[in-house]
Amino acid sequence: MLVESISLLKVSKNFSELAPCTFASIPLSFRIVTLERLGELFNQTVVPLRYTPRKLLVHEESSHLIIAETDHNSYSYKVKKELQATLQMDDDDEDAAKDDDDEESGGPPEAFVGSPQAGSAKWASCLRIIDPVQGETSYLHELEDNEAAFSMCIIKFAKDDGISGVTEPYLAVGVLKDYQISPPSCPSASIHLYRFGTNEDGSPTLEFVHKVCILSSRFLLFLHLSFSLGCYCAQLSVIDLLME
Repeated sequence: MLVESISLLKVSKNFSELAPCTFASIPLSFRIVTLERLGELFNQTVVPLRYTPRKLLVHEESSHLIIAETDHNSYSYKVKKELQATLQMDDDDEDAAKDDDDEESGGPPEAFVGSPQAGSAKWASCLRIIDPVQGETSYLHELEDNEAAFSMCIIKFAKDDGISGVTEPYLAVGVLKDYQISPPSCPSASIHLYRFGTNEDGSPTLEFVHKVCILSSRFLLFLHLSFSLGCYCAQLSVIDLLME
């Protein structure tokens, strides 16, 4: 029997090493699914974002997705809303001069016509947490002051001075401020540290804890490489900075 589309799977794993295209899954009941053409698209969910996704992590405790979004030559969400309000006021003045029989027409969506260009060294960025099952955003944090998030990783610090042996996860984000692409120039860079919290529905949130400013361009390159490689070097870098 050929199944073209199935319900969202909660847990899935290879059924046998002898059958790599066969999966055992548990949505609401135990199922065994065979993919005849593994690698081809058979189901997808589209989640709209504000900016271009730069980095994606998985929050292990809740299986939510953490996405860092950043766009160059773009206004921040707050500035966009202010510009839209100003343009809307101008449109209302023009509509008032027209006949009452004229129908009001809403403008095309930004995804269709594109966003206004803010100019070089202008950035818009945000951190988003998504429920992958529902496809909904459970938390959104907009960066301000022309800051742009390019790298991030989850690190764990010991609680109670390491006496109990219990660790607590934090989100470390590499941020550039007033970054100019050509010629390369970055007046300021920093590491933003966030503690994970929970909403009323149990979904994760972010609580800003600390910002470590970085002035050395060489250390900034090392930090970017550490975040890109992933894990241990970035964790040591953040710990060393916080200990200073």
